[in-house]
Amino acid sequence: MLAGKADSGMLSDTYSYGVLINEMASRQRPWAHLPVEQNSAARTYAISMQVTSGSRPQLAPNLDPAFQALIEECWAEDPGERPAFGPDDGEAGVIARIRKLAAFSADVS
Repeated sequence: MLAGKADSGMLSDTYSYGVLINEMASRQRPWAHLPVEQNSAARTYAISMQVTSGSRPQLAPNLDPAFQALIEECWAEDPGERPAFGPDDGEAGVIARIRKLAAFSADVS
């Protein structure tokens, strides 16, 4: 794992999930501003340096505050502070929160 944090395991996936949610909301490729060829080893290295230095992609504009909070928690620098991802991780878990947000969106429409 990045920065020698091999114990982060599933919590690295939680970080990536936050990136994915933001990418879908913004319809922008994360770290698109990096001046390296797409799909290159140099790009992968440049992104890993951004991540380990604490840089995060720009949040999508007009993002629902609950989604923004979830994304920011998924991006916590300390993997131990990221929300759990399993289906049985209670109300604070990523899956439970996504279900709650989806149910709220369905009720509003």
